[in-house]
Order: sequence, then structure tokens, then C-alpha cells
Amino acid sequence: MPYYLMLLFSFFTFAAFNASALVFEKDQRVDVSQSPDPVVRNLAKSVFTFILKTKLAKNENGSFRFTEQTLLKNIVNLCADEPFADDLSIKSRCSGFLARSTLGVTAGHCVSSLEVPDFCKNYYIIFDYIRNTNGVLPTSLPAQSVYECSAIEKISYSKTGRSDDYAVLRFTKPVS
Repeated sequence: MPYYLMLLFSFFTFAAFNASALVFEKDQRVDVSQSPDPVVRNLAKSVFTFILKTKLAKNENGSFRFTEQTLLKNIVNLCADEPFADDLSIKSRCSGFLARSTLGVTAGHCVSSLEVPDFCKNYYIIFDYIRNTNGVLPTSLPAQSVYECSAIEKISYSKTGRSDDYAVLRFTKPVS
């Protein structure tokens, strides 16, 4: 797997768990849309998150709007001066990456064993939740950024932190 893809997947998975981290030196984090590396910006297009269908409503024109957004500082208890504290958050579940046009990979623990039978029924898979040219996060998404899964092809859930913690999702249509 390309280094940049692993880096992106790790970052988004880490961020999805509302985990805390320490920055020991100068904080040089940037939003992926502001990355000076075009490879990173391009690979970010293959990263998705999944969100409960109740938190995304379909508009008459086929696009989708978020029914619930709040500031990141309100979700993870950030100080007001923290980078990204005033960013809108959609309270997504986890993240993953595109492996093929119809398959995505995420962490197995993100697909709880209790949710497996209804996971595809309950979640949308979204791409392109990224800042626009004005630096603003979207409040809606075009139809081509929202997908559904038809099945969980394979799942391995690790309670020990071993590397066999993954789930493979099959999408209902190819991702463009």
C-alpha cells in the first residue's frame, strides 16, 4: 500500500475516534486541502467516512444535506484556540479508503459485531467532505459523493490491537 494512503487512512481513523494526541513540537498540521503535496491532495479523494443515514437527508435535486453539524471543539472538548476547533463536524463513525471502484476498506472495530447485519442499511458512505476553495467545509454533498454498501465482504475484528482488524465493504455502485 502506498505510504501516503496509509498515512491518510491512519490520520482519518485516528481522528474518527475522537482520540487525544499530544503534539510535542510546533503544531504544523494542515487540512488536507491545504497540503502543499499534490499527491496527498489526490490520494485524499480515495478516503471516505460513513455516517448514519439519519444524519444525511436527500434533497429534491438528488444532492444530500447534513441534518446535524456542530463545531469540532464541542465534540472533543477542544480549547477555543486549538487548530480546527471551529471546524464543522458531521459526527462520522470512522473512515476508510477505496481499494477498488466497488470495494472500500475500514477498520474492523468500526463495524461493530452487533451492527454487521444492519450496517449497510443504516450508513451512507461519503467521499469529498473537504474544504472548498474558500476554506469552508460543506453543509451538503452532491449525489456523486454519497454511496451505499450492499455487503460486508469480510471482517476481522481484533480486540488485541493486532493488525488483523479490518472490514471490506462492497459498494452498491462503482465509485467514480
